Amino acid sequence: MKIKVKPDDFLVREVPTLQPTSLPQAQAIFRLTKQSWDTFDLVDLLARRLKIPKHDIATGGIKDRHGKTEQLLSIKNRRGLLPAVIAFPGDENFHLGFLGYHPTAITARDIRGNHFTITIRNIIPGEVESIRRNAEIVSRWGVPNYFDEQRFGSARHRKGFMGKEIF
Repeated sequence: MKIKVKPDDFLVREVPTLQPTSLPQAQAIFRLTKQSWDTFDLVDLLARRLKIPKHDIATGGIKDRHGKTEQLLSIKNRRGLLPAVIAFPGDENFHLGFLGYHPTAITARDIRGNHFTITIRNIIPGEVESIRRNAEIVSRWGVPNYFDEQRFGSARHRKGFMGKEIF
């Protein structure tokens, strides 16, 4: 069995609790759609392109580089900067869609969870029934995501392993 063969095989959409408004406030909220981008690297790029400090950009979570993902992102609302930052011509692997404003920067507390659509390839015929049973259980109860390279398998920006920090 194989997963994550193509970016379309692994779709992740963040499920937020945060409700942006149209009334200008301290933070501008965007839906970030991306693929082939690490969240940290993309935040670095956005900060450079917008000529703002990285700490003015916040996310509620980290999304996988090896899939198509949607997540919320907040950017400190600086006069004259937002929401004109939506388009970055030539960048096909990410898009910012302006949603509105919020009084505080987004955090993990603003995210209820993630919705996944996962394509499984090269299934061995004998595994099909087991996969169906397990899919029903996951559909009903969900599953914590403790294991993946974003948690344990790669050092981020020479700052160590996230999994180690968790433990």
